[in-house]
Amino acid sequence: MNRLSSTDAPRANHNALNQNRKDILNGEDSRLRSQNVALSVEKQRLEVLLRNLTEHNQQLQQSYKSLTAERDKLVARLQTQRSPDAERARSESNCSLLRRETAQLQESLETLNKSKIQTETNYSLLWKNKELLQASFNDLRKENKDLQARCKNMTNSTDMFKTIDKMTEKRNELLCPTHWRVFEAKCYFVSTAKKNWTESRRACIAEGADLLIINSDEEQKFANGMLGKEQNAWIGLTDSLTEGVWTWVDGTPVTTTYWGTGQPNSHGGDQDCGELVQTELNGGWNDDGCFAQQLWICEK
Repeated sequence: MNRLSSTDAPRANHNALNQNRKDILNGEDSRLRSQNVALSVEKQRLEVLLRNLTEHNQQLQQSYKSLTAERDKLVARLQTQRSPDAERARSESNCSLLRRETAQLQESLETLNKSKIQTETNYSLLWKNKELLQASFNDLRKENKDLQARCKNMTNSTDMFKTIDKMTEKRNELLCPTHWRVFEAKCYFVSTAKKNWTESRRACIAEGADLLIINSDEEQKFANGMLGKEQNAWIGLTDSLTEGVWTWVDGTPVTTTYWGTGQPNSHGGDQDCGELVQTELNGGWNDDGCFAQQLWICEK
């Protein structure tokens, strides 16, 4: 009896554990089944919700397509309604552009017309100038021919003038004594000796002449050329009758003068006779004491 008890206890425990496990498994199975059922119900609910969402999405897509189509129709209608205004705006823009281009073309045309008128005027002036130049050229050509003819005739005339000049020189040589020089049909002599003014005049008178009287720039230049460098010579100039009033030896007043710088100055109060002082230019006059010994120039 005791042996049975000792073996039956573990078996009872084992059976109890198995029963316990079985109960646990049965409980877990029941829980799982319940969860499975709940999940199946939730699945069905989600499937229904998915179908509803899918249908709603399809409805929304359909509505979107309808709205898009309606929008496109409205846009097309709006464009159709606005197209006349846009066309009118484009037309006005084109018209404005054409008006500007027309104005520019008109301005260019006016400029070209002005240029054409100016060109025609210039052409007319050039043509007139050409005619004048042609006439001048014809006149010059005629004058050239006349000059050429005259040149041929002048050859003989030049020879004749040379002959006349030679004859004039010979005549002047005959008119003037030896050692006298000729200038404009008058004879001039420069002494080699020196005397005072009064004696110089007497020497000239003895030769049928008188002291030099200068009446022109040319005669002044000629007389200056007769003297050597920086030589002085008495001329027929004096203020011995009235101090400061210079006259020529023939009594005529002095109208053209060639006094040197600061002359006449009557230095010392006793310079009453005039002399010609040779210079590199045309010479100059100086007053000096009549007693001074100078060369002299005679003229006849």
